[in-house]
Amino acid sequence: MYIITNPLILAKFRAEYTNASVSSPITDAEARRLPYLQACIKEGLRMWPPVVGLMAKTVPPGGDTICDTFVPGGTSVGYCAFGIWRDKKRWGEDANMFRPERWIEGEKKKIKELEQVFELAFAVGKWQCLGKNIALLELNKVFVEVSAPRIEMSEVNLISIVVQTF
Repeated sequence: MYIITNPLILAKFRAEYTNASVSSPITDAEARRLPYLQACIKEGLRMWPPVVGLMAKTVPPGGDTICDTFVPGGTSVGYCAFGIWRDKKRWGEDANMFRPERWIEGEKKKIKELEQVFELAFAVGKWQCLGKNIALLELNKVFVEVSAPRIEMSEVNLISIVVQTF
């Protein structure tokens, strides 16, 4: 919805895959080589994470140190996905805006930090979502196919109305 309802983002998005001469339908490998597409996917998952529950984990019996704070064993620790994804200290004053450029522009170190936080969208370690790779493959393909140039802006308005009703 964020892509098709913003003409500037849609134009930049379409220009990237049109200039890349991708196949139809696009392959996953081709999609992974499109930086703006990848930025749109990450930004979409940041704006609306797939799971927003606390996803609490239990600290091991001996305890653990988290962010320089000792947490006793047996303590249940979770996080608020919306809080992390909308934190202005990490994402900037425009944290509530869909802005794919944040994943491309800026210092490499800052982008790497954002990438590490992005991993929380599918959890990490032994709790990582088993469907992560399939979900990303689907996202890589669907955005290009759905927003292909054959869809005109008048249709985008209709699509955005339909999407907003769900």
